[in-house]
Amino acid sequence: MYPVTLRDLLDAALFGTPILISLFSVADMQNFRYLKIKSLLSRSSLKISLQKGAGKIIPVEQAGVSPLQFRLEDHLLTIADILLKALERRASLHTNPDTDCYRLFHLGGDGIEGLTIDRYGSYILIQFFETELFSRLEEIRGVLPGVLKAAGLPFRGILLKDRTRISSAQIAELRKSRLLTGEEPPAGYICMQNGIRAAVDLREGQNTGLFLDMRQIRERLAPYLRETPRLLNLFCYTSLFSVFALKNGCRRAINIDLSKSALQRSRENYALNGLPVDERDFVQGDVKEWLKILRKKGECFSLVIYDPPTFSRHQKRTFSVKRDYPMHLSVISEIAAGGYALSAVNSHSLSKEMYLSFHPPGWKPVFLASESDDFPSGDHPYLKAGLWKIPDGQ
Repeated sequence: MYPVTLRDLLDAALFGTPILISLFSVADMQNFRYLKIKSLLSRSSLKISLQKGAGKIIPVEQAGVSPLQFRLEDHLLTIADILLKALERRASLHTNPDTDCYRLFHLGGDGIEGLTIDRYGSYILIQFFETELFSRLEEIRGVLPGVLKAAGLPFRGILLKDRTRISSAQIAELRKSRLLTGEEPPAGYICMQNGIRAAVDLREGQNTGLFLDMRQIRERLAPYLRETPRLLNLFCYTSLFSVFALKNGCRRAINIDLSKSALQRSRENYALNGLPVDERDFVQGDVKEWLKILRKKGECFSLVIYDPPTFSRHQKRTFSVKRDYPMHLSVISEIAAGGYALSAVNSHSLSKEMYLSFHPPGWKPVFLASESDDFPSGDHPYLKAGLWKIPDGQ
């Protein structure tokens, strides 16, 4: 046994040595991710172990597995190959006239853990969620323009945002995007999704103002909006669900959020889409308190959008999904009796079963969904969402 490096793997391939590969270091695991592992496994009895520790190459006769003859370099993929394949899988989105912002590359679902790449019109936003990716930054910066050109995606600028774990004191500065090539995007850059215009911030903060993973859920919701007199959008953020609803038949939407800046961006999104801005439709306040007020007033809504953060803290107030989600849905049962609720939760740690258990007895799912298909997550989606029919009289 001896320590494994990529050079060792290539040497083993050149000499046709049948091997059992056990990769333990982070660097070696990163290298090995560029192998067509599924192809190898489907054609052979090669055993592959990815763990932490000291990497080893073990001759198969010592490991007790069947010999396999293969040329390892035939199965190596470059970063450019991986990126291009991901963009090819999204070819139908590249020419969609109603949408010019979506995910081009999504983490391990597309082949590289910790890496996401999003298109926002003429700008590309790269995000690193793993510190190890910074060692490959120059490689990614070098190949991405060519990959975008090959996919037929012209761009004006490519930006990078650091989304690795950092202290709260560093967030404001380090969450700023860094220009890698091209020109800086203007403030409030306008792009389009689901046929609605949205102003996004590609330079500052953690989020841009548009959740790309909700694209297909909005599409599925459209048929239920045509007969929607009043919509309530809780934790509305930039109110793009409301804009979409109003452009698709809904008559009025009430938007509630604790953030003053989010509500200002909501007003801007209304104006961008030719919708009247009525101050009565934008409510700054705590959702829990406003649900009590709406129930006390006897307000009624035909559809409620409920997509809260997993956890948030503001001054002395906190929101916790496990504690507050069922309680909020109980009140929604009263103010939207006989109507619908679109509920969602964004968390890998909360299972689909737990999400379903939050809903009151008698609620019936019209459809259940996860993130859009440009966010491939396999059998473990982080987004659990559904449109629910609320019974009368609860």
